[in-house]
Amino acid sequence: LDHRSLRERIFLLLTLLALLLVGWQQFFLAPHMAARKETISEIGRVSNEIVQLHAEETIVIQQATVDPDRELRRQIAQLDQAINNLNQQLAARFINLLSPQQMPMLLQQLLHEQKSLRLIKMENLPPEQMMNSLEGADAVPLGIYLHALNMELEGSYLELLKYLQTLEQLKQQVFWDILTIDIKEFPTAKIRLQIHTLSITEDWIGV
Repeated sequence: LDHRSLRERIFLLLTLLALLLVGWQQFFLAPHMAARKETISEIGRVSNEIVQLHAEETIVIQQATVDPDRELRRQIAQLDQAINNLNQQLAARFINLLSPQQMPMLLQQLLHEQKSLRLIKMENLPPEQMMNSLEGADAVPLGIYLHALNMELEGSYLELLKYLQTLEQLKQQVFWDILTIDIKEFPTAKIRLQIHTLSITEDWIGV
């Protein structure tokens, strides 16, 4: 490498970075995105079913007040049981998710343990309520909120990869997206991440 020209050295470094990016996307990013999509899809499905069951229960209760009989009471009991079962499934999903209140402190703690990355800025975003798959006037709130915060870090690409792998290994799950990577002077880069989690409360993340 020492005998090559500056242009050839830059070309080799860019080639190495491209190979790292391809490998990272293939073996690390793709499985993470698939797991995140599956979790959010399952939470949305269960919440949507709860909304629909509540609507059905309301109709049955209204019918029961007009002409109460044993069959209507049986249907109400079945709907109550189905709603309870789905609520238990939803609660089990949220046990594995990091709460919005814990997220900022934990993220900063992980950065203190990995001193090679420097936190430049951290800011929270307003909670976003998740809706069912319908659009417009037919859309129904699911009672689930997405809480997100943006982080701006400085360090090398490999140091960032190590940080994301640490996040993946947490007992309580969080989701992340890379917004931008700006390489200032190889291998140092400025990285913007968005970290987010889900909850059933609208409380903001304290940053």
